[in-house]
Amino acid sequence: RLKKLLDKQTRGLIRYQTLRDINIPRHLGIPHPQSHIAQCLAIKRSWAAIKKHCAKPKQPISRIFVRNTGAERIFVMNYKGQERFEVEEQEIHFATGACYIVHADISACFSSIYTHSIPWAIHGREKAKKARGDLSLVGNILDKATQVVRDSQTNGLLIGPHTSNVISELVLTSVDIALLDKGYTRITRHIDDYCFYASS
Repeated sequence: RLKKLLDKQTRGLIRYQTLRDINIPRHLGIPHPQSHIAQCLAIKRSWAAIKKHCAKPKQPISRIFVRNTGAERIFVMNYKGQERFEVEEQEIHFATGACYIVHADISACFSSIYTHSIPWAIHGREKAKKARGDLSLVGNILDKATQVVRDSQTNGLLIGPHTSNVISELVLTSVDIALLDKGYTRITRHIDDYCFYASS
């Protein structure tokens, strides 16, 4: 049923520009309600796999916490949840003994995420390539659902909807795991902004 729904709901989007506080335009994308509902249903169906994937890093790097806020929202973008004090303590620990703090921002993060990287992030690139188009894989469902809101395009996520935050977390969690595997343990991420506490 979800596959049929996704096949039927491919739609365009409304493009909207707003100025950021630094006088640079931000290009927002407002999805068609029917295609957005299809994407939300795909995320809901895949929620257990999404949570499992985002919990993979040996230590949490991301500072986005998904929780029920009681206000019909699953995201709070101000990082002031119950984890705030633990996060602050960890960052103080990272800063102790560090000589430098390196800040890195992924340029045009959402617009540069390739939708086929979603199954690569969840299942690994080889498995995802062998099973391309197989909608029994969660990653392929989310890939298709992300294309549906952009008129079947595979380049980029819409800036604005929380569904894009969920998808970017999936992809960037795999980046976090790769950084940890390379020994970068004193590191944090706020959406697409990384902070590394370096000793040299």
